[in-house]
Amino acid sequence: WIAGSYYHGTEIDQSDNIRFFRCRYSGSYSSTTTGTTIQLDNGNAGPRSTAPTGNLVSNLLWEDCIFEARPDTDVGQRDIELCHNSNMAVDGVTFRGCKFYARAIDAYVSVIDANTANDPEYIKNFTVENCEFHLPHYKAIGILIDQQSGCLLRSIHIRNNKFIGRSAAFIRVGSGTSITYNATQADRIDCRIEDNVFVWTPETWVGGADFHFVIANAWHSLRIRRNNFICEGNMPGSGGLNYCDMIRTAQNFSVDVSENVISWNGTPPSITGKAGIYVDQTLTDAAGTTLAVAMRDNVVSVTGGTFEYGVTLFRGTTSPDISANVFSGNVGVGMGAAYNGARVGGQGSGSMRESGLALPVRSVTGATTATQQDGVIRCNATSGAFAVTLPDYRWRRAFIIEKTDASGNAITVGTVTLTSQYSSCLVTSDGAANYVTKLS
Repeated sequence: WIAGSYYHGTEIDQSDNIRFFRCRYSGSYSSTTTGTTIQLDNGNAGPRSTAPTGNLVSNLLWEDCIFEARPDTDVGQRDIELCHNSNMAVDGVTFRGCKFYARAIDAYVSVIDANTANDPEYIKNFTVENCEFHLPHYKAIGILIDQQSGCLLRSIHIRNNKFIGRSAAFIRVGSGTSITYNATQADRIDCRIEDNVFVWTPETWVGGADFHFVIANAWHSLRIRRNNFICEGNMPGSGGLNYCDMIRTAQNFSVDVSENVISWNGTPPSITGKAGIYVDQTLTDAAGTTLAVAMRDNVVSVTGGTFEYGVTLFRGTTSPDISANVFSGNVGVGMGAAYNGARVGGQGSGSMRESGLALPVRSVTGATTATQQDGVIRCNATSGAFAVTLPDYRWRRAFIIEKTDASGNAITVGTVTLTSQYSSCLVTSDGAANYVTKLS
């Protein structure tokens, strides 16, 4: 039981092959901004004047340990600091089966952190698996890894964990975006965020930050797969938000965001531009090779309010694969101005079926706007003519509009007018514009 210290509960300097099993960290680590539960450093280790492993800290394992929340009076930003100094190297740090409890203070704090100005030589073979993170405040971050210039990041694997609470960013890995491929992606290789569960409870949201379950930017190879993202409850107003994307990535050389399940069991914030998955690609490598993007077999469901986009691809990628995603509720699929021939296929609304096509049907008697939940809109103009407003063309949806009554009152759909009973039109989109074709 490690029960508090002025500086650090555990400091490891240039050491190899250490295991912590069923340890409990508690109490205060109150040394101004430098106090931490665990700190890895490159100071001299042991009785020797020169460390036995050079600047390397390697092969460390924390297994089945408990990290209690530090007192709110502790002002240190980091609970666990992976690299305290420059010119050090971290190779083979694993947290397995641990439970982490963050502070609930109105200041940005991180549970596991590698985000300092003291860039190490490299951090590689870093794994967090089968752990639980409890994050009670929107400024509490579970895992923050954002080393930039001069630091190599290799094989950062976050898998089979559970993140619970009100964090505005459960995971941030490589969050800087104002960089180029040669300067950064060549240094960041193999980030995997897989098979995790995220549960967010927004009923006490206090706002003032962008909201993303996961932010992952500027990697040579990024995989975000088979995660389950759950929001339980209503977001009270906009909460001061500018952006709200459950998964947000930018400027990765190769990114695969597939087989994730995103469900908001309540009403999302009232801001515009919400997305289940947002991918922004703008770069090529030094040889001019284009970027690779896959967004396949994701499920996005919203029970209240609107998500403008289930998946969004914005800028600069040639021939991405966006296919077989399923959207339930008022959810769309969006393309930016430079999507460059994306393969968008197999998107569905509601539940998937093995065969056949089931279109939702809505009957209206007055002016309406087509939504992402619509498949067929049956219009009765007996009481007077009206128009059906087309949705955002970036939704890439197709639906049928039919006039069902025998009156002479017209139904107007874009540039098409339906005047006779059972006349109809088909609305389609290629992501650049809506098209209305009269069928009968």
